[in-house]
Amino acid sequence: MITSPNVLLVEDEEIISIVIESILQDRGYRIDVCRNGMHAWEKLQAEPAAYDLVLLDWGLPSLDGIELLRLIKSDRSLAGIPVIIETARSDKNSIQQGLNQGAYYYLTKPFQPEVLLAVVDAALEQRHEQYRMQENLRSAERPLA
Repeated sequence: MITSPNVLLVEDEEIISIVIESILQDRGYRIDVCRNGMHAWEKLQAEPAAYDLVLLDWGLPSLDGIELLRLIKSDRSLAGIPVIIETARSDKNSIQQGLNQGAYYYLTKPFQPEVLLAVVDAALEQRHEQYRMQENLRSAERPLA
């Protein structure tokens, strides 16, 4: 049985969260929503393998998005999860900072639903390909019976 990808949406603005959640659910993704960075970090730590992707707002209460991104990318059990930053910060330095911290992609608000879906789909496909490659490596390392 093939399961739908699990996405952790970390967004404190309710209307934006509702819109993104609706777009992704229409594509068949399962969505968990956190309203602040600390709650998202706690969820990720409690279940490191639960999410296939994190969609992360930069401006969050309690732990901002860039700090949460740093924590994710520095944790061995979470580092492989693609993180997409979605934010109103569109200046060159912010974009560079987000990508340098390990973001898969940087979406600036407002964004088109088609762009969001294209980026999410690409990130999930890359993640799936990484899983396949890791499984192939594990299979190649097993002794023949």
